[in-house]
Amino acid sequence: SSTPQAATSPDDAGRLAARAVAELPFPQRVVLVLKAYQGATLPEIAATIDAPGDVVQALLNAAYRSYVNRISVRAKR
Repeated sequence: SSTPQAATSPDDAGRLAARAVAELPFPQRVVLVLKAYQGATLPEIAATIDAPGDVVQALLNAAYRSYVNRISVRAKR
């Protein structure tokens, strides 16, 4: 599972994704899970975490960037 070719099975991809999400800072992980896995809207997330919408958007943007970076780095190993 250490080469990009080896990370092609659904199980490997799922583990890679789960690990990348788990390693995000807590606030980023919360907004990403609410948005991507639970389908919450930005206003719903803002109400859930008691934060302004622009903060939620910034956290979500940072979470997506970090997630993609973590996946990319691992896929290159």
